[in-house]
Amino acid sequence: MSVLRNVGMGLVVTGLVVAGCSVSPEQTFDASKRPRITALQVPTNRVAPGGVVNLHVTAQSPDDSKLTYRWEATAGTLSDGSVPSPVWTAPTNGFGQTGMVTITARVIDDKGRQDAQQAQIAIDSH
Repeated sequence: MSVLRNVGMGLVVTGLVVAGCSVSPEQTFDASKRPRITALQVPTNRVAPGGVVNLHVTAQSPDDSKLTYRWEATAGTLSDGSVPSPVWTAPTNGFGQTGMVTITARVIDDKGRQDAQQAQIAIDSH
């Protein structure tokens, strides 16, 4: 019986959280309250294939909303795309080719408002 009660409460809590994140037509979206990225730190703009770059984003929420982080890269891998300071590993290529990779840092508050910044890193085999 207690298992059913806990599941039922979980559904109620989940429903409230989801309902709290949506914006109804009667509500207005205040862009001045969206989070702001204040610094995107990418210590290099050029890396060898397989090279490692420590990334960091700093952000603020004007109304102290909880912030989540989402990192994306057009190539290579991120150690953890949901933290302020992931490690990005450049792709390896065995053909001596060069290329550009775009890294995107996105910060989202608990109301769905967001800010994003990008940086480009060149993969250089020389």
